[in-house]
Amino acid sequence: MKNLLKITDLSKDEILKILSDAADLQQQYLETGQNTEYFSKKTIAMIFEKPSLRTRLAFEIGANHLGRQRNLSYK
Repeated sequence: MKNLLKITDLSKDEILKILSDAADLQQQYLETGQNTEYFSKKTIAMIFEKPSLRTRLAFEIGANHLGRQRNLSYK
């Protein structure tokens, strides 16, 4: 996957594919209570410009559902 720095870096088809994949993952989770571990053996970085506990936790929970194993946090 290419680096994504802003939404305008994506084509319309790429955005629609992301939304379709997200809907499929949501449906899978609702039906089985589990998701495919897309982040297993992958590195992800979550960088937030401003401190937002609610946003950070929502992203961490989502990443954990998709197989993220570790959380590194620096202040």
